[in-house]
Amino acid sequence: MKRNIIKRSFFIQVMAVMLFLPPLLFAHGDHDHPPLTDADFFGKATFDVSIIVDDKEPVEGDFLDESWKKIKEEDKKIVKKTENFVIVSFYNREKKRTLFVLLTVHVEYLGANFSGKFKGG
Repeated sequence: MKRNIIKRSFFIQVMAVMLFLPPLLFAHGDHDHPPLTDADFFGKATFDVSIIVDDKEPVEGDFLDESWKKIKEEDKKIVKKTENFVIVSFYNREKKRTLFVLLTVHVEYLGANFSGKFKGG
C-alpha cells in the first residue's frame, strides 16, 4: 500500500514537471528580438486602417470608404516617433484629407483621428 502511494506521488511530481517546465524553457530572456522597422509600423497601421474601413468604425464621426485602403506608399509617413508611441499618417489624395494612426512602439493600435493630436502626446 505504501509503495503505491510513493509511486503515485512520484508520478504526480513527474507529470507536474513535464507540464510546467517546457513553458519556462521557452520563456527565457537571454535572446534579443530584431528591432522593429518603419515597415513594421506602416504594415500594422495599414492593416488597422483596413479594419476600420471593413468594420465601419467611425473616426471622429466619419466612416472611411474603400479609398482609404488604397493609399499609395509615398502617401504614408511616420510623423512622430517617441520611446512610447508612433504616429503614421495616410494622405488620401482623393479626399484631400490625412488620417493619423497611433501605435505603441510594440506595434499595438491605440487610435485614429484626422488631427494627428492624441491625448498624452
